[in-house]
Amino acid sequence: MPFDARVFQILIASPGDVQAERDTITEVIHEWNYLNSREKSIVLLPLRWETHSAPELNERPQVVIKPPGRRPVRHGGRRLLDADGHTD
Repeated sequence: MPFDARVFQILIASPGDVQAERDTITEVIHEWNYLNSREKSIVLLPLRWETHSAPELNERPQVVIKPPGRRPVRHGGRRLLDADGHTD
């Protein structure tokens, strides 16, 4: 049955040696959606760099994946990447 919801895209990317952890994060997001999305009218949409990005010449990978104008990547209140994919 359809319902109205606000969708938040969640980019999941990490070093290649933690594939299992990326898989777990995706599963947890799907489980959260199953349990909460209808009641909260929110859907979390996991985007994997493996499936939602493509290489482009002369661009930093983060710029290709996350166009300028988006919010910076933060963890624990600390900015990890600015909107252009540069580190502090």
